[in-house]
Amino acid sequence: MQIAFLLSLTALASMSTAQSAGCNKNIPSKFPTPGSSTSLKLPGSDRQYRLYIPANYDKSTPTALYFSFHGASRDMLEEEELSQFSNPEFNPNGVAIYPDSKNGYWLSNPSADISRPNDLDFTNELLTHMEDKLCIDKSRVFSAGKSNGGGFTGVIACNATVGSRFAAFAAVSGAWYDTDDIEGVGPCAPAERAEGYPFLEFHGTTDTTAPIDGNTKKSPKLPVIDILQGWADRNGCGEKAQWARNETVFENPLVKHASWDCGSKTGIVQHYREGQNGHCWPSTVGNDDYERLASQCPLGKYVFNATEYIFDFFSGYRLDAVETDADAIGTILRLLLEDEGKDVLLSMHSYAGMPRAAAATGFAKLRRTQEGKAGGVIGLLFLRAVVMAEGSSCTGLKGGNVPPLGFYRRLNIADDPTTHFAADVESALAQSTVTELESHATLLFTSPQPHPVRADATYLSEVAGLYRHD
Repeated sequence: MQIAFLLSLTALASMSTAQSAGCNKNIPSKFPTPGSSTSLKLPGSDRQYRLYIPANYDKSTPTALYFSFHGASRDMLEEEELSQFSNPEFNPNGVAIYPDSKNGYWLSNPSADISRPNDLDFTNELLTHMEDKLCIDKSRVFSAGKSNGGGFTGVIACNATVGSRFAAFAAVSGAWYDTDDIEGVGPCAPAERAEGYPFLEFHGTTDTTAPIDGNTKKSPKLPVIDILQGWADRNGCGEKAQWARNETVFENPLVKHASWDCGSKTGIVQHYREGQNGHCWPSTVGNDDYERLASQCPLGKYVFNATEYIFDFFSGYRLDAVETDADAIGTILRLLLEDEGKDVLLSMHSYAGMPRAAAATGFAKLRRTQEGKAGGVIGLLFLRAVVMAEGSSCTGLKGGNVPPLGFYRRLNIADDPTTHFAADVESALAQSTVTELESHATLLFTSPQPHPVRADATYLSEVAGLYRHD
């Protein structure tokens, strides 16, 4: 039985389970054995990361994945020890990953290496790699970080392509910079999503490295309240919204807990203001921060564990189990390339130019040959396809309106979609399918363009477009 789609545009957004492609696969030999950690290099890249797999990992049970980003001039090993994301006391069931920066700094730090592939590209590829190799619950991927790593967590949250893959975000002593003019980052523009943007931040009142009220030095840091109110605004609370609650949770030292309720999203943005604590990760037993930064953190330890609070916050959130078009196409590509070793010419028409140009990331024939792998995408053929800049959408370029062509030719919603189905499709099935797909039709025009591979160095000689002049 053949079913014609509701739209003439290719590749509608599709629903799927949250199970990743790595489910039911054996753990790769280079990965750590369950209950341990090891340092690894991302295939096809010079970027490193540290990976922890919990002792109770089951290849058939999707598990949460926690990213933890180190601070400026620190590294992945130090972040694992500091954040304690590999400690079963805090994280008994999830996979933890500690990416390493290029040069000791993450975007948006002014000292960060901004060359492509940049930190966002690396994070996106690393997440895809984890989902390919391990059984990950794609609805429970989380990002946290310390200082510059906390600021980079904010950069991830603001990125429509990468941030849309994470369910919630947390920062400890976040170093917040203005990103508007930073190449590869730009203004905060997260992908729209109904579940909102859960955001948690911790900050000490005696922090002199990343002052809670910001500073005006050569590389100015923004006040924490600006960051919190920015996320409250993006969650629908409105500009400069005041918190719904600001409660004292400890008296000595004084710790205040502020939270914002935006519509039905209770506590979607939260903040812990730590008295008598500086640029240190709060821990009841102390850690390296309290030794290195003793002048800022004179107590030597603190009255709560930030890690415990982070995992408690994360436990309340998950993404809707929606697989993007780029994800779905990428899954098919991986089967053709990695399982069958085939060469693939990726042709695309109309809207399909958007997700397919993103799905080809990392699959170029040139790159895979250099990595000693069989198969690869040998070309990208655009046939009257949509060619869009990263982060842009069709409606965005038209001031928020569906392009006139969409209404003129009824491309967004056909006059009677059931007439496009094959004759042997039962009427009830056709109508129920239309009902399910109709709500997704406008997504073609409103979805932002993920990072396209058109300009990537590995594809420069493999891109073609066909033009017709009447």
